[in-house]
Amino acid sequence: MLASNEVSMNYALTEAITLHNPIDRYFYERLLSYGQAESANAIYAKELSRRLAPRGVSVNSWDSGSIRGARLDRHQGIARRLIYRVARLFIKSAAQRAATAALLAASPLAAGISGEHWSRCQITHGNPLLADEILIKRFWEASEQIFTAIRATYQIAPLAVARNSAGPINSH
Repeated sequence: MLASNEVSMNYALTEAITLHNPIDRYFYERLLSYGQAESANAIYAKELSRRLAPRGVSVNSWDSGSIRGARLDRHQGIARRLIYRVARLFIKSAAQRAATAALLAASPLAAGISGEHWSRCQITHGNPLLADEILIKRFWEASEQIFTAIRATYQIAPLAVARNSAGPINSH
């Protein structure tokens, strides 16, 4: 399994936003929220890796780089639009963004490696949140509670969820 993301210390999740108030209706900044979502993706991949390890399933996350078409600069002031235009000069090409995903999906070099965050075709260790096992487990549990509440609100039966999934994960 692969989970793409851009984990950056500039966009690191704060416990106040992610666990106690995952949907902050009073504060929303596109770029910050995008970064938090990407960091959350890495956290989910880390915990999923731990949970699926007994089944022989590898799960990793990777930095896909900034996405040119994300349109995070819409409706921004002139200064911010200028900053985004300059930043675009440093955005990875489509081939560069795909290289790590291809390595993780098909290369024997990544076989058996799980629970890691990758960037530029190598394992990175830049985000201390990905080493905080207590935070990772609490984040997963908070997400399970949200999912359970949504399922109860919309009366979604557990079997309906299973029917819409891809089926059991084969560990062979």
